[in-house]
Amino acid sequence: MTGAIAMTKPKPARARGQSSPEADLGPAQRIRNGALEIGYRADPDQPSRTVKGARVLVWYHAEWAAGRLTDAQHEAADRYSLWSEEAALLSEGKPAMRGGGGGGSFNGPSDRLVWLLAQLRAADAALDLHRDPVKLAICWNLTPEHPDAVRVGLRRLAEFWGM
Repeated sequence: MTGAIAMTKPKPARARGQSSPEADLGPAQRIRNGALEIGYRADPDQPSRTVKGARVLVWYHAEWAAGRLTDAQHEAADRYSLWSEEAALLSEGKPAMRGGGGGGSFNGPSDRLVWLLAQLRAADAALDLHRDPVKLAICWNLTPEHPDAVRVGLRRLAEFWGM
């Protein structure tokens, strides 16, 4: 068979070294979003040498550093973030978080998980209409469309927790 051309399927985008924009969650996309900052810092092993590094920017830390959040609002955001993360880890049943002995048995939620979920539910009730913007900004580190709603929600949390 002379003159015949073999037809092959085109390579997928990832095989050609391209990525689809909706699947790109790497450093380049995070830099474009403003969620990652590239900078230079002292090398921990050799302080006289500088190295290039990346740092995740947390929205509420940046707001606090700029003076747009009070110390109480910042502490409330920290507590809400940490308790939400701990509750998520405990609810997934991570062995390191469950505590107790090994053996692979799981006898229901721990006392700590029940307490955390009760605290978070009470905090969500105190947030009322500001719950969703606060969750997106604090737990998911997304820049809010209405930052004033998040600030009001954090003020309510700080008052609720007596900070």
